Amino acid sequence: MDPMPPETQQTLVEKTLSLAMQHHRAGDLAKAEGLYRQVLQNDPNHPVGLHLLGVLAHQVGDNGVAVDLITKALSLKPDYVDAHNDLGLIHKACGRLQEAMTSYHKALSLNPDNAYSHYNLGIVLQDLEQSDDAIFHYQRAIELMPGFVEAHYNLGIVLKELGRLEEAVSQYQVCIKINPNNDEVFNNLGATLQELGRVEEAVESLTKAIQINPLNAEAHNNLGSALQKSGQLDEATERYREAINLQPENATAYNNLGSALHERRRFPEAIANYLRAIDINPGYAEAFNNLGFVQSECGRTEDAMQSFHKAIQLKPDFVEANYDLGNVLLRMGRHQEGLEYKRKGKGVIEFKNDNGRHFTIRGGPEGEGA
Repeated sequence: MDPMPPETQQTLVEKTLSLAMQHHRAGDLAKAEGLYRQVLQNDPNHPVGLHLLGVLAHQVGDNGVAVDLITKALSLKPDYVDAHNDLGLIHKACGRLQEAMTSYHKALSLNPDNAYSHYNLGIVLQDLEQSDDAIFHYQRAIELMPGFVEAHYNLGIVLKELGRLEEAVSQYQVCIKINPNNDEVFNNLGATLQELGRVEEAVESLTKAIQINPLNAEAHNNLGSALQKSGQLDEATERYREAINLQPENATAYNNLGSALHERRRFPEAIANYLRAIDINPGYAEAFNNLGFVQSECGRTEDAMQSFHKAIQLKPDFVEANYDLGNVLLRMGRHQEGLEYKRKGKGVIEFKNDNGRHFTIRGGPEGEGA
């Protein structure tokens, strides 16, 4: 049989590749893999075939093979932007953030206007806590693709972490205009509004998050905090319990439920919930401090001291715990130690749950005499 002319063989390879990509996009990975391998049997150095088979390998969890295939594709075609970008995604998925950053920088050096590369680089920089650089790349992604909802959302998260709350709110509101059915956006918006003291708006946003997704445990917990802040303790308790029902290992919800029960002076139940939070998360300094405070109110001085010491051990600069321990020591007549701890508690101290609910205000050493 006469050999197939090169032009005909190349046409067959491209048709096979096109069919493989159709199956890949449709989610039929087995058929796509078989066709990609046919492409590589005919042309072992086909960079697109290597790249896309590598992407498929990543999708089925074989990241080592994925890296090898895409690296080979790039050795054959160093200016292959999509391959650099996908290699970055795989490195990121494997926790190799520096390698991921290198891949995204290479992609951007070849195409500075690739919105996805800017976005993906922003994610890595956010994980590396390089917030200003992450903001730059998210903003650049949005400039290049104004409807890039994921970039708006992640930008909102970084801005919130930096305390730029009004700017974060604006980003979440843009996300809602683009997609009004994302419960996570409403949840984050509600939490941010609560930090701004806009409690009624927070309740509205968090309620919307739960309407969209009744199984969102974090939204239930955040709504509980907002309701507690507005004095609706029964409703807040109900939300915290629902968060725990949905997510039984949610230490934050147990701590917050403890704070609501503490406010209602249901001390044994509050203690039980703080202990459960600590059982789930033994490094939970805030729960130890809250536990110490209610133990102190119950007259369990030695237990309270142990809890405050543990909170300080976990978080040495924990102002509230230092101050509370100082008060306990002063009541025991250990004045020198007490004053030393109280000096570490500066300004006005507020007993609070994780979401900022303040219900007992005590002056710090500048506002209350020893």
